[in-house]
Amino acid sequence: MEYSFLLASSYRFECILLRLMCPRWQSRDLTRSEWTKCRLRLAVFELDTIVGRMLANNALSEVPLSFTTCIPILLALHIETALDTAELDVTRSMSRISISQAMLVLKHMAEIPPIQQILPIFERVLARHNLTPCTTDALNSNALQRNPEPTTNKEVHDAPWYAGFFATGWQDLPDFDDFSFDDFTGFEFVDN
Repeated sequence: MEYSFLLASSYRFECILLRLMCPRWQSRDLTRSEWTKCRLRLAVFELDTIVGRMLANNALSEVPLSFTTCIPILLALHIETALDTAELDVTRSMSRISISQAMLVLKHMAEIPPIQQILPIFERVLARHNLTPCTTDALNSNALQRNPEPTTNKEVHDAPWYAGFFATGWQDLPDFDDFSFDDFTGFEFVDN
C-alpha cells in the first residue's frame, strides 16, 4: 500500500508541474504544449486510478495525510477540464465522472479537518457551474460505510500496482532542439 501512496504523491507533483507549464508552453511552442497537455491527462488519469483503487478496496481510512492532499488537487484538475471548452467532449465527460468519484471520496473523508474546510467550497463551485455530481448522495455514502473495516491483506493492495503498472516517464519527451530548464527556475533541485 505504501507503493500506491508514493505513486500518488509522484503523480500529484507531476500534475502540478505540468499544469504550471501548460500556459507557458501554449504561447511558445505547439509541440511542447500538446506534449504537456497529453502528459497532464495521463498523470491525472493515473492519479484518478489510484484514488479509485483505494475507494474500491475500502482503504481510505488507512491513507496518510499526504495522500488526502491529492484528492482536492485531482478534483480541481477535473473541474478545470470539465469547464474547458477546448477539450474534447469525451474528455470533458470523463472528467464529470471523475468529479463524482472525487466528491464521493471527499465526503467519505469528511472527518479530516482540512477536508471539512474544502468540501463546502467544492460543493459551491460544482453547483455554480452545474457540475454537481449525481452519485454523491447519501445512498452511496452509506454504501461505503456498510463495510468500514479496511482490508489488511498486503497482497490485495500491492498486487494490482505491480502487475498492471504502466511505466510512463520522462523518457517519452519529444526531441526538442533547445530544451532548457527555464521553466524550472523556481525549483532548487536543478542547482543540486
